[in-house]
Amino acid sequence: MRWYMISIKPRYAEAILRGEKRLELRRADSVRPPPPRSLMIMYAAENVRSIVGEFTAGRVFVGSPEEVWRLAERRGIGRDAKAYIAGSRRAMAIEVLMPVRYERVTLEEIRELIPYWSPPRFALLAEGDPVRELVIRPLRALAGAP
Repeated sequence: MRWYMISIKPRYAEAILRGEKRLELRRADSVRPPPPRSLMIMYAAENVRSIVGEFTAGRVFVGSPEEVWRLAERRGIGRDAKAYIAGSRRAMAIEVLMPVRYERVTLEEIRELIPYWSPPRFALLAEGDPVRELVIRPLRALAGAP
């Protein structure tokens, strides 16, 4: 299983964790879409600045922003998401499955373990990656994640 970290606005991360948001939209111009069953680790940006949880990627839809928006609109995604993907050549919609809430770990706490670490917008976390091993594995164990 591949592990990815995505930066996400706190209100969307919370909606995913509550089971209300079932589709995550992303610009996909320079991003390879995650395969189904990938683990998506959520970093809540803005004023939260913390790793807050995960979800499993279900189906991943890739297409023009207009194609992806038509799919998202039918699933009740807000209009601000349309503006977010509108400027890209390609967009993707990741189906959200099995969200799991973590005990929050702040950016400052992560930097105590891994100085100068910066959260990526969207990145693959390779086996052996320090944030994967030192931060996320213990969080998953505490949350009882599979």
